Amino acid sequence: MFRTAFALVLACACLAFAQDPPAAPAQPVAPASAPAVGQAPQPVAPAEQQTATQTQAPQPVTETGKTQPRQGAGSLIGSLLPLILIFAVLYFVMILPQQRRQKKHQQMLQALKRGDRVVLSSGILGIVSEVKENTLMVKVAENTVVEVEKGSVAVKAGSDK
Repeated sequence: MFRTAFALVLACACLAFAQDPPAAPAQPVAPASAPAVGQAPQPVAPAEQQTATQTQAPQPVTETGKTQPRQGAGSLIGSLLPLILIFAVLYFVMILPQQRRQKKHQQMLQALKRGDRVVLSSGILGIVSEVKENTLMVKVAENTVVEVEKGSVAVKAGSDK
């Protein structure tokens, strides 16, 4: 079960990173060569004065002449959606079933009474002879009674799970 969930998470993560390839780094504009000594400096064309950080794509213009904002929110949602899906899958595949098992185990511990056959987490089988607030007295053999924490009871013997 864990392997399946792990494989699913890994596949979603790979898809998330495959959709948005990294942008190519901007190439800096090489500076014009310096004039030799005694020569007048050459005039520089306006296109050569721009640096890589100043070059930007023009924004779209509407019919009214106003510029539209860039569509950056779509890429944010597109990059966060796979992460949200991963957490949702993990919740339903791993966390929710574990919470249900834990709740069922707590109900079983609260319902223990004298005479119930139990299996302790160490594998010892016994019969509950006395129930206290946080502990149980478990008879494991003739004239042998062991006091154990309630949490150390794995299952009630004779029950399905």
